[in-house]
Amino acid sequence: MKPRTVRSTPAKKPTRKAARPEPSGADRAVQRRRAELQARADEVEAEYREAENERAEAESVLDANQHHVADLQATIERLNEELEHAREQLKTAHRETSRLERALDRATRTAAAVQRRRDAQQQRLANFDG
Repeated sequence: MKPRTVRSTPAKKPTRKAARPEPSGADRAVQRRRAELQARADEVEAEYREAENERAEAESVLDANQHHVADLQATIERLNEELEHAREQLKTAHRETSRLERALDRATRTAAAVQRRRDAQQQRLANFDG
């Protein structure tokens, strides 16, 4: 434990500050002008923040619009590719249809010829048995 220190002199009392002298008329005018300028600066700062917020919002809307346009262009390109593919399939189907129609005509003519030969053969057989 430390020994206590006893003060030999009493603690100093805080000194009173001297009252400020009243500002002169010119000083008050300067203070008033400064307050007016500060108020105007605050107004302009608020207007700037509002304008900056509007700019940021407009930029955000523009960015979203540009993304939407890009998405629509990509969709159009994809749909054009799908349309071109469908057109190619249609052309192929038309060519295949023409080929199949010709094959059907040949098969029909062949079947008719074979039917005539069969009928003739059956007629000969009936005449022979007959």
